[in-house]
Amino acid sequence: MPRHELHLHLPPTTITKTDAEIVVWSGDSLLGRLLLSKGGIDWWPANNKIVHHTMGWERFAVLIADKGRKKRG
Repeated sequence: MPRHELHLHLPPTTITKTDAEIVVWSGDSLLGRLLLSKGGIDWWPANNKIVHHTMGWERFAVLIADKGRKKRG
């Protein structure tokens, strides 16, 4: 399994007008960028500056509860 790295680029205060960005790597390969904002999340796949995926927080909460793995603590 490749080693995953997350590079965080967070604003110095609570997220208001500037998104927080998480750059996601799998080994030496860039998987993409995850942007967190007040309105929801955006996923920008690697090497793609035109098409991205977006989701509001309510839909994300339903999706992760339905499709995510449950773990304790």
